[in-house]
Amino acid sequence: MTHADLEQPVYRLLDTAFRLIHLASFAIVNSVAPEPYIDETFHYAQCQAYCQSRFTEWDDKITTPPGL
Repeated sequence: MTHADLEQPVYRLLDTAFRLIHLASFAIVNSVAPEPYIDETFHYAQCQAYCQSRFTEWDDKITTPPGL
């Protein structure tokens, strides 16, 4: 067995472990906080506009650029 033959099972194992950790983390967070969380009230209207594909609307009170 060569080094290259050993790499694929290792990557598969790491990928599976990453996915399982991600799934477990999601399940834990979702069980603790099942409702959507918005930290400030004026984000709610911005979120609604975004979900309705109104991407040109922006609330000046929000200082964080979209996507961050």
